[in-house]
Amino acid sequence: GPCTDLIIEKGFRRVVIGQTDPNPVAAGGLTRLRDHGIEVITGILEKESRWLNRRFNTFHEKKRPFLILKWAQSADGFVDTLRHPGANRKPSWITDESCRRLVHKWRSEEQSILAGSNTILMDNPRLNIRSWAGKNPLRISIDRRGILTAGVHKEPSGIGVPDKVLNLLDGSIPTLVYTSTKNVGEDKTEYVQISPDNPVWLQVFKDLWQRNIQSVLIEGGPTLFATLIDENLWDEARVFIGPGWFGDGVPAPKFPLEAASAEEVGNSRLIHFYR
Repeated sequence: GPCTDLIIEKGFRRVVIGQTDPNPVAAGGLTRLRDHGIEVITGILEKESRWLNRRFNTFHEKKRPFLILKWAQSADGFVDTLRHPGANRKPSWITDESCRRLVHKWRSEEQSILAGSNTILMDNPRLNIRSWAGKNPLRISIDRRGILTAGVHKEPSGIGVPDKVLNLLDGSIPTLVYTSTKNVGEDKTEYVQISPDNPVWLQVFKDLWQRNIQSVLIEGGPTLFATLIDENLWDEARVFIGPGWFGDGVPAPKFPLEAASAEEVGNSRLIHFYR
């Protein structure tokens, strides 16, 4: 590639490489360097290099984006109180402003952000950056039942959110909605039809891979998390445990792994999990 040509052109005698490039486009570069008499040393700080390039590596090696799960849960293990679409009850805050600011920083570091249709209906999130400087990620939702539409949003049961425009569909940020129903997008919103007869996540991740989206921050909800954990479709998880006690509510996802690290952020404890 161009970098290999430039190294050869400038007459470097030695090249030290932390990790080899998993992108097939770069294949053959080391051989070309050695053929031109350049000493090539590989595997220096390889573990650290792979961690630094974990999004890029996953994208090329697994043919899907790097997947980060993020949620907050109460001290007794609930992500929310019991609510229903259309009840106009706002979500119960578990974390404080310091944690929310960190989450917005995380959003600025990833190419896309995803939330399921139930989370969109229940919380009406903006999925953008307000408490941090940076670029808004591509917004994504999976709406297999076709319940997210502009104007009136109704569940099959008839429960709806009338006269309420969903922030996800406000046209302010490029947005993808994967659905099994036909929809015509407008403004910056694009609907992508997926087959209900085939595994949904594999279709979504294949499409994102084809769009060159290398990372997704996934923010809800619990059923969506459970599916991804069960199917081993994740790479990193960031879990806030707040000080509140709900007593009852929506249970947090079960993570059958030992935490890799933990730290205090604001009023909460932040736990990290890695594949």
